[in-house]
Amino acid sequence: MIPIPWNVEIVVLVDKVNHIEVIGVHESSETNFNHRVVSSVDELQEFAKEVKFPTHGLLLRPDHESHKKIIKDITSDEKLIDAFHRCLKESKHNRVFVETDMRAHRNPTRMNNIQKATQHMVDQLLTRCPVCQCPGFVITSKVKGLPCECCGEPTQLVLKHIYSCQRCKYQEDKMYPHGVKGEARYCDWCNP
Repeated sequence: MIPIPWNVEIVVLVDKVNHIEVIGVHESSETNFNHRVVSSVDELQEFAKEVKFPTHGLLLRPDHESHKKIIKDITSDEKLIDAFHRCLKESKHNRVFVETDMRAHRNPTRMNNIQKATQHMVDQLLTRCPVCQCPGFVITSKVKGLPCECCGEPTQLVLKHIYSCQRCKYQEDKMYPHGVKGEARYCDWCNP
């Protein structure tokens, strides 16, 4: 695996009428999460441009990421330069730690991912149990074993999804991906 910034957003709806929880999730490499230690305004502005400033906010600290002083809500060039000089005055090593503000209200990229997680939750709410009509009839587990296209043995790929209702506990199996065989590269027999 390549270590890259990864954004996971989770939204939860607690339905007290139906006594269920519906969870929306969105995972993405779409993020502007980044940080850098800078010593000049030019370095600072270069970093700011890379991370979509000023539409995305920044945070600054003297010296390093663990410094107790932090300046937040930096959303303009004027605030950025002012914060840089304030941090530089308190710096013991003549440098400033700058990072993206990952709070949702200061980060439109993150807001977009939260919107996608919310849409995932809405999609689940629109799927009703065939027995009791409660919203949130969703995949609760996956069963591996899709047959190999060459030898027919079970692979580690998904064979079927199990859908469940939180309220009446009804379950339904749905085959996945509907008659397609697994590629031999995923077979423990053909490709050990």
